[in-house]
Amino acid sequence: MLNLIISRTGYGKTTYIKKSIAKLCSADKHSVLIIPEQVSFETERDILREVGAKKLKNVSVMSFTRLCSEFFATYGGREKPYIDTVGKAALMEDVLKNLSPSLELFKKSALTPQFCEMMIELCTKAKKNTITAEDLFGCSEKQIGILSQKLKETSMILSDYDKALSKDYFDPLDDLSVVAERLSENPFFSGKTVFIDSFTGFTAQQMKIIEKIISTAENTYISLGFDGVYSQKSLSTFSNMAKTALDLKRIAKDNSVEVGEDIVLYENYRYDNEELDFLEKNVFSDEKNQYPDEVNNIFITKLKNIYEEAEYVAKTILDLTRKENYRYRDISIISRNADEYNDVLEEAFEKYGIPLFVDNREGVENLNLFKAVSFALQAVSKNFDRDSVISLVKTGLCGISDDEASIFELYTFVWRINKKDFFEEFKMPVNSFLTGDDEYLSKCAKTIEEARKKIIKPLEKFKMTKGKTVKSYVKAVYELIKDYNCVEKLKNQSDALLQSGYVRLSDRTVRSYDIMIHILDQLYLSLGEKEISLKRFYEIFSSSTSLLDVGSLPQGLDAVAAGSAERMRPKSPKVTFIIGANEGIFPSASAGKGLFSDSELAILKENGINLPFYDIDTAVDEQYL
Repeated sequence: MLNLIISRTGYGKTTYIKKSIAKLCSADKHSVLIIPEQVSFETERDILREVGAKKLKNVSVMSFTRLCSEFFATYGGREKPYIDTVGKAALMEDVLKNLSPSLELFKKSALTPQFCEMMIELCTKAKKNTITAEDLFGCSEKQIGILSQKLKETSMILSDYDKALSKDYFDPLDDLSVVAERLSENPFFSGKTVFIDSFTGFTAQQMKIIEKIISTAENTYISLGFDGVYSQKSLSTFSNMAKTALDLKRIAKDNSVEVGEDIVLYENYRYDNEELDFLEKNVFSDEKNQYPDEVNNIFITKLKNIYEEAEYVAKTILDLTRKENYRYRDISIISRNADEYNDVLEEAFEKYGIPLFVDNREGVENLNLFKAVSFALQAVSKNFDRDSVISLVKTGLCGISDDEASIFELYTFVWRINKKDFFEEFKMPVNSFLTGDDEYLSKCAKTIEEARKKIIKPLEKFKMTKGKTVKSYVKAVYELIKDYNCVEKLKNQSDALLQSGYVRLSDRTVRSYDIMIHILDQLYLSLGEKEISLKRFYEIFSSSTSLLDVGSLPQGLDAVAAGSAERMRPKSPKVTFIIGANEGIFPSASAGKGLFSDSELAILKENGINLPFYDIDTAVDEQYL
């Protein structure tokens, strides 16, 4: 039987499910709870508290990703290695390079990193929505003009990319599709009660899994966050969730599974005051309702800029913790453009001594080790031009001290050292830019020459790399990192940053080596035997690293949490600050970017190809958020 648990947010859907699981565990019946990846830790902890350690064996808590892992562990999995974002970027770069001469519409743009990233994103959306290259090509034959050409060339790219990927690797995005196909012949959910909770929507891949669950499990309970009204308005706040509910009921009917009456919850347990409850119900309502009483728990403050906002938030939090006994962990800060606010918030909170955890991610290309490797590749590929060599020196990872780097740079500037000059002994006098006695100047000249050797010899060794395959370049980069003793240098930099109070940057610096090794592994795995030029390897390396980012871990238990609306999942905070709530920013206006426009996506939808809309989906999702 299919049972839908329906309510607005905070009305007890998750609590209902936890108590239902506890009852089943008490009766020694097995249940499965499927939840989003980002809430798995908290959910497992809550289930342990609810059912107790002795009965915990009767419940399995998993995300869709973990579901696939457990399925493959039980019934057999994949023999080929998995490929991740870095490997995909390398493969896509190679596919686009090979196809660009035969493209018309995308001939020039195909060679840009932005187009590569756009194609990977399109491929991800296509797989999640079970759309194939053949589907796109079939649709292209029904269209005319630019859309037809777009579809044909996109189909060509995705087809060649899929062939290259499936030859030696397996894409984790295909896991759900494979499991969905094999669930019919394997009793993974047979005799179990399955609960699905905390999702704001499902992809086509996930819906295929859910269909198998509904048809094979003893009972299926799915929570959906909407008001229980099956509105016909396509752009209402809950229209997507209402449509999902109808789709689930249709799936059950198609599989001859009984559908129970909607379990609709009406009592709000989350808000301690009526004002927030009223606001949540009416903020996007078509009816213009006004709260009848005085408002004491919702505050709107107009400030001139982000600096005043940060100052106001910090002072208010200080008052809340000192006068009203709030803990820092009871407070969250949500913004739309977290990157714009993070540094400003950190500065204001440091001023008032307030612990702050910023949940943000930074591109790995900004980390020192990645800069050093990039500048080294540039230096070798550009015949050791001065700018690349000096940029490498400034990372502090090429084996010389800051003082040595300073006088080395000064020497190269004064004597216009460039390219082949770096391979010759530095014999020019230093008294034209340094002052001191002969002994001191002689020592400085020797230091500059020693610095030259330390910098250039590893690069010269890299240049002499045998073979022009990706494998040989990857090995050469690894040897370069070893020759410069980057691991020890990174540790020293991390310690210095930590002592200076830059906790997040210190953590990311020490982790950058492991990330670099992972990237090199993926490049080796995906394109190992392919012969390319050093310049091409640099392009692939840069494109791959641009797609990766790194986050930070909380440094304490009692801290204010700040982050973007997309990533933040605060656990019932007592106080929330929404900052930067300006028109067009929060809620966000559509960025309107992508390979296909919304009008083109509408045409594709009419032809059975359902890719997410940019403007329409953004508008509805922003209201729901």
